[in-house]
Amino acid sequence: MANNVIFSTIFLGNFADIDTDESNSTTESEASLLGTHGGPGDKLAGHITSVTTDSSDNILFEDSVSTADTWSYDTGAGPQVTDLDSVVYFTSTVTYTDGTSASNVLLNVVQMTNGDVFILMGDTHTALAAKAIESIDIVSVSNDDIGGIFQSNYDNAEFVCFAPGSRIDTPSGERLVQDLRVGDLVTTLDNGPQPITWVGVRTLTFPNSPETQKPFEFKTGCFGPGLPARDLIVSPQHRVLCATPDGECLAAAKSLAGVSGARQMKGKRAVTYHTVLFHRHEVIFANGLAVESFYPGRRSMSLLSPVQRLQVIAKAPSVLNGDYGRHARVPLKHRDALRLSRSGELHVHGCQPAQAGWLCGPVGAV
Repeated sequence: MANNVIFSTIFLGNFADIDTDESNSTTESEASLLGTHGGPGDKLAGHITSVTTDSSDNILFEDSVSTADTWSYDTGAGPQVTDLDSVVYFTSTVTYTDGTSASNVLLNVVQMTNGDVFILMGDTHTALAAKAIESIDIVSVSNDDIGGIFQSNYDNAEFVCFAPGSRIDTPSGERLVQDLRVGDLVTTLDNGPQPITWVGVRTLTFPNSPETQKPFEFKTGCFGPGLPARDLIVSPQHRVLCATPDGECLAAAKSLAGVSGARQMKGKRAVTYHTVLFHRHEVIFANGLAVESFYPGRRSMSLLSPVQRLQVIAKAPSVLNGDYGRHARVPLKHRDALRLSRSGELHVHGCQPAQAGWLCGPVGAV
């Protein structure tokens, strides 16, 4: 059985009813959805929505066939609980944010009884998970006589989602993390501009994921002027460059929870984490704050999907032997970071790139 499945979807918007005759399973006005959805100014990669179903069996029926099963989600207008009204298969052309495209892509499109329309992603819909999507051109109807959905076809699906997020320092200025690609140069503290070797994205939903993985938010200036320059959201284990009486170190975000303006986002229902890998572990700048890049240790690798683990190993084969290399700074254990924090000996570093080198110094007692 597959109950309470969380679907990865693209929200297309709210449309007039396409199933105007509820006496049968055929959808009558599905042609109204033909055409292009999304574009350069409204990328569909920013429309990713988690939808949770509530079914007593493996089938989600639409309301014209049986008692419709409940669907729950929030597209930004507040929580919605509604029923499935219609299901249609379309053929389409998918255009990605890097300018490439895929044709003859099968889409499973659903409309709720309130008019909201979503594209669902099945386990076999690999073109939808290949890259971040800019737009989708719905070309033709493939099947409009469908009475329900088998949930088990969707259990393991996940979109590659580059939602708006942190601004990362690069030699050409700040860039949104969702715009970064393999090969792009990023400014590092120790080694100047370095090329990205892998970009990873992982979406977690709660309570399906442990509450301890809910993100931490650092409000603007909570560590001192410009630190960070804008609100920054990171995973609880993401390390920040700090200073102690013994030298520089890396402290996990959760270890800095005692700072005014730092908090765990306990009300968060879903989060998409982005990460970048380099040839070595680096300190980079996110929203002006010095933080670590992805370190493929045993714990970090265990949190990735099997496909992502293979991708990392392909870029850094030494990971298999536990020999990726040293951390950019000594990582503090959580208990040690808390102890130093309480004693006033842990400081978040204020490091900013400068033409004549790096200007670093402890800023803001934690």
